[in-house]
Amino acid sequence: MKAILEFDLSDPEDEARHLRSVVADDLVMFMEEFRQYLRGLYKYHEGPIVISDIITTWHEMMDGKVQSAVDSWS
Repeated sequence: MKAILEFDLSDPEDEARHLRSVVADDLVMFMEEFRQYLRGLYKYHEGPIVISDIITTWHEMMDGKVQSAVDSWS
């Protein structure tokens, strides 16, 4: 069984959908890695958890492909 996705790359919305489709595996892997990071914080971190540290880690873990797919959603 095969599936073919078709996008009109001259349409900006379709081009954004195409980008998200191409990097979907990277997005899923990023979300799982970040979930594991948060789980580790919750389970092992001593002291207060600083939200700015979490945001910094989010940006450090996200690579360029993932960031452009996220940006295309906005």
